[in-house]
Amino acid sequence: MKAGGDAILLIDDDVELCTLLAEYLESHGYQVTAVHDGSSGLRSALEEHHQLVILDVMLPVLDGFEVLRQLRKRSNVPVIMLTARAQEHDRVEGFRQGADDYLVKPFAAAELLGRVRAVLRRASGVPLAAPRVVQLGSLRLDAQALEAYDGQDALGLPRDHGQDQALLGREVVVEL
Repeated sequence: MKAGGDAILLIDDDVELCTLLAEYLESHGYQVTAVHDGSSGLRSALEEHHQLVILDVMLPVLDGFEVLRQLRKRSNVPVIMLTARAQEHDRVEGFRQGADDYLVKPFAAAELLGRVRAVLRRASGVPLAAPRVVQLGSLRLDAQALEAYDGQDALGLPRDHGQDQALLGREVVVEL
């Protein structure tokens, strides 16, 4: 694996698709390892460290649903199913087995990238944005409006532009 961003394991028997996806995802800062059958994919998922698995369903040796079933017994690595199996029962089965997302082929590479980013963000526990309002007992701080209240009473905050910018998007620490 190359040094750099999050490591992604791509398990798909379409070698050409794997090459194209690896190039695309690597151009967006990810490290990609591709394997082309279910058994090798399961082994790689369990033995190597990846932040995400992109998994096809129709694989030689071991199908993607079985890979996912066995993977979930020993790992909670996020999995995006990427498959031509578009029927509702296939998508439901993917989620039932533990998939975090399910994308049907053909697909737009930009949509896959968006889903990769979303799943990795959820898995990392990093919030999309800091909460606008923070409540601590009766003290309420609204970082966007730059207002503070103690119960219903407004607390005057300085309106200096530099302080406004310092409060926006930052953690608010209140010592009582």
